[in-house]
Amino acid sequence: MLGIHELSVKTLVKLIRKRELLVSELLDAFIRRIEIVNPQINALINTNFNAARQTALEADQKLKKSNFLPDPLFGIPFTVKDLYCVPNFIVTIGTKGLANTVCHQETTVITRLTEQGSILLGLTNTPEMGVSLETDNLVYGRTNHPINQTYSSGGSSGGEAALIASYGSPMGLAGDHGGGARYPAHCCGVFTLRPSLGRLPQTGSLISRRGWVALTCRIAPMTHNIDDLEILFHTIQGGDGLDPYAERPEPIKNISLKKETRIGYLVDKHFSVFDPAIPAAIERICKQLLQDGMQVETIETTLFEEGFIIAKQLFQADAGQGLKNLLENLGTTETSSQMKAWLDQQPKEPMPLNKYLALWANWDEYKIKFLQLFQTYDVLLCPVSPQCALPHGETLQQNVVWSLIRYTASITLTECPVVVVPCGFNQQQLPIGMQIITKPWKDELALAMAKRITSILE
Repeated sequence: MLGIHELSVKTLVKLIRKRELLVSELLDAFIRRIEIVNPQINALINTNFNAARQTALEADQKLKKSNFLPDPLFGIPFTVKDLYCVPNFIVTIGTKGLANTVCHQETTVITRLTEQGSILLGLTNTPEMGVSLETDNLVYGRTNHPINQTYSSGGSSGGEAALIASYGSPMGLAGDHGGGARYPAHCCGVFTLRPSLGRLPQTGSLISRRGWVALTCRIAPMTHNIDDLEILFHTIQGGDGLDPYAERPEPIKNISLKKETRIGYLVDKHFSVFDPAIPAAIERICKQLLQDGMQVETIETTLFEEGFIIAKQLFQADAGQGLKNLLENLGTTETSSQMKAWLDQQPKEPMPLNKYLALWANWDEYKIKFLQLFQTYDVLLCPVSPQCALPHGETLQQNVVWSLIRYTASITLTECPVVVVPCGFNQQQLPIGMQIITKPWKDELALAMAKRITSILE
């Protein structure tokens, strides 16, 4: 029999609505679970359980009224990456310069959850300024993999992924730029959605909302199963009047997956050295989709290589100077080994303006080229990374980070929504994730395909 903390959000919501589960009982179950797993993984790094318990008791009082109809996620605990503003919490992004600064700003999507009765458990660990695939910093220390503590949980949302995978949180908010939510989801075996530009307002993120970063960073919901991911996403989506990119019309939420859905499996065999279990897992799914009557084609392409070259140049265009200036402005005088490794791999000089402008033009051309695939296919499949989770420290070696994010970083440039679905394990019993990609603003189609693939795997 499953423990309360192992039940889906969908199930927990039903139990609360039927008055068969107290919110305080649910919260205590997760706090007990956190007390068991967190000493081993060090994922949850900032909490206020007393305030959470008080909120839960108030929720129970509301449920005593027979005419009270709870909101969709009423009473459900959640966690948030240490990147997003939460009033009266210290939000550090893993850097010492913010270690004693109490936050007074709000993050729109967090406020939406709390106003509907969801209860914040706390903040989860991240590498300093989110620049590493190893979740470690000088403020809170290192997060370990939920299956093998000698391995990394990934980054930059490694704390969120590790806690959800350990059933210490039923749902959470991660962040994704070059793969910051997708790579940890792949490493830890959980679901995440990198939404289309504008579906979730970024208001309240401590990451800059200017330049190319504003166009490519996303708040990424993260859960243990696909139904919960859909519920969470639809609860928090929509413009807020503050984020200029999140002011688009409401999309159609209910999309049925057609049997004749056209699927392209993107392969670039010469580009990466794979753990053989990763392509094998995706190929098994493709065979099953074919058997189910869907149209599936394998497409050999160089688009990942082309996109990655552009993404890497964008990441390195200022030679790390913007990041150095930010750390100085925050008063950070001592930086982590993850930050040092990132800065050490930057070019010596910033990119000249003429080359930078040409780079943006190349980016636009690449985006158009990639989106042309959707004239033939409805859905695209590809790996998250060529390797599963790695032992601690390996991602800090020269150029290793670039090899691990080549598939996520290239997709970042396209503005396409992406769902990561756990789809198997390697020989070391480490999880494997797969990217499901659809045309921009077709997030619901990606979620529908994720549901179909998940049903195949069950």
